[in-house]
Amino acid sequence: MATTIDFDAADANPYIEDGFSIADARIVNGNCPISGPCLALNNNEASVLTRVDGGLFDLDSMSFRLLGNGVGNTLFVGETGAAPENIVSFSVPAFAKNTTHFYDFGAVFEAVSSITFYTTNGGNARIDGVNLTAVQTASPIPLPAAAWMLLAGLGGIAALSRRKAA
Repeated sequence: MATTIDFDAADANPYIEDGFSIADARIVNGNCPISGPCLALNNNEASVLTRVDGGLFDLDSMSFRLLGNGVGNTLFVGETGAAPENIVSFSVPAFAKNTTHFYDFGAVFEAVSSITFYTTNGGNARIDGVNLTAVQTASPIPLPAAAWMLLAGLGGIAALSRRKAA
């Protein structure tokens, strides 16, 4: 199930919207990439995104702005505890400051349990329009039920073969 976190729910910490939770969230109304409130991160701040039910999800895309005059201003997005190759970074000058950017992550963050957003090097960022897809997992068939279904199926086959023989 796809959803977009647009930070329009009541401000709380953790921030909860559409079955997702963001710990250490600071919601503001200024300099947001999309109209309305957004997630704000100042230098060396971090927020962690998870599903409320603890399930897996895909981080599909998001909009963001890098604010301020710092040349090293950097926003990192990565799977919590991930190796460096599973972290995406956005920094000035590659991404112009005070400008709204949209980024599609493609298959970078599929079936993850948590994502960390954090800033360094004088970073000041605003994040909004976070598009996510909850990963649906198949419910396992309990073993006792599977055994009864197998026995019933075998019994049905045996009954059909007896009818054909008669």
